[in-house]
Amino acid sequence: MTPQLSSTATTAYLDEIFLSLQGEGAEVGRPHLFVRLAGCPVRCTYCDTPRSWQAQANFSIHRPQGVERRPNPVSGEELGGQLNELALAFGVMPSSLVLSVTGGEPLEQAEFLAAWLPSWPGQVLLETAGLGAESLTPLLPHLDFLSLDWKIPSTVTQGWELLEPDACIRQWQTCDPSRRPKLWAKVVVPAGVPAQEVSEELAKMAAIQPGMEVFLQPATPVAKAARPAPDYLLNLMLSNQDCDLNLRVLPQIHPGLGLA
Repeated sequence: MTPQLSSTATTAYLDEIFLSLQGEGAEVGRPHLFVRLAGCPVRCTYCDTPRSWQAQANFSIHRPQGVERRPNPVSGEELGGQLNELALAFGVMPSSLVLSVTGGEPLEQAEFLAAWLPSWPGQVLLETAGLGAESLTPLLPHLDFLSLDWKIPSTVTQGWELLEPDACIRQWQTCDPSRRPKLWAKVVVPAGVPAQEVSEELAKMAAIQPGMEVFLQPATPVAKAARPAPDYLLNLMLSNQDCDLNLRVLPQIHPGLGLA
């Protein structure tokens, strides 16, 4: 039976933890410790981790010798210990790696993150679709990187009304410039999305945060999404080259490398 997601300031529901190369965005290619939190009310046509939509009774730890299943929910102390053990199993100190907090949708468990992240000894990257800007605000002082998954409307089949990526950027703008996390946005582009729709979303981003680093990410083929054609991507870049963004195309690298 799938449990009802009910994290607290002291416990969280996880989907998996693992150590791998970052597969997308501005940190692509660097080794990260990943914490994938469970639970997401948004449904996207290109989602490659539908397992994480709902909290489960157990989560996975991907150790060098194999996968171990552990019970949910976990305390912050338990999570910190498991991450420490996992890093040491790979022969590295956890503080030497960036901790990537992803999902699911991490801001669904923002109360836990706000209580736990200050104890993490290394750098932290949060990946979010912007599910509630108010939930993000208390986390910002504890982040080094903020990766915003900006959705194209036609790719979202449920939960569009919950997304506030523009408000999240405005919250980020209120941070002290010397202390706020590095920000970038990803825009996943499946085949069949009208180029005009993508351009409209890019214009919105440029109006809010001119010069922002934005990655157009061709969808990795899954059941309901296909990768767009190369000519489509090239023309999309050419038609938006005057948009006031630091724009580039960057696919996910981890599927091609056979990594988690």
